[in-house]
Amino acid sequence: MAITIVSVRRMARVVMGLRVEEGTAAKLETLARLMSERGAGVEVTPSSAARAALERGVAVLLAELAETKRARKPAPKGAR
Repeated sequence: MAITIVSVRRMARVVMGLRVEEGTAAKLETLARLMSERGAGVEVTPSSAARAALERGVAVLLAELAETKRARKPAPKGAR
């Protein structure tokens, strides 16, 4: 299943097509349903759920990688 992600935040539109496993697509459909139930009458599509998951996941990965980079950074010369 291919999911098209369209970002309309900041009025810029970037269309990215990506392939996901059937199990992941099913999880996104479940996520969309759960988000819709919580959204006070707003229907959330699997594409919107994928966008939310991607944004949250990218933020987490960037934070993890930044932390790893800080941990590996050598101490400045003369610092002990």
